[in-house]
Amino acid sequence: MAVEIRRAEERDYAAVEGLFLKYLEFYGRDDSTTRSRAPQFLRDRFTRVDSRRYVAQVADEAEPTTVGFVQVYFGFSSVRLDYWWILNDLYVQKEHRGLGAGRDLVRRVCEEAADDGASRVVLETEEANVSARKLYESLGFRQTGSSGEYLSYELDLA
Repeated sequence: MAVEIRRAEERDYAAVEGLFLKYLEFYGRDDSTTRSRAPQFLRDRFTRVDSRRYVAQVADEAEPTTVGFVQVYFGFSSVRLDYWWILNDLYVQKEHRGLGAGRDLVRRVCEEAADDGASRVVLETEEANVSARKLYESLGFRQTGSSGEYLSYELDLA
């Protein structure tokens, strides 16, 4: 099955919202307060320019199905005169893992960050999330630190 990666548009909101709720559940954030606030939080990300989202779709018989998403934020430093992307959220539906959608989403983020003039892409992932760590390391990310149960990674784009 071929995976297509593209920038998320308004028409993708419902599909991304469903994946976003599964993403929060994966991280143990499926309490009623979080579930009630998550749609508006995501809606705000779609209407403001403080993040960018990409979707992974697979073509089935009728039309493409959205199976994953990634959301990035942007970091700046006036003192360093620096700009970078923060890969904050990455999720692929369990039944569609192994197709390369996660890898393709991360690659797309890195390509677009470089094209946009970012110096690097940074992220954090749970130390226990071995499959995510292997993915990031296979794409050239290097571990830069740890904070509790999370590990920090960075990919230099310069």
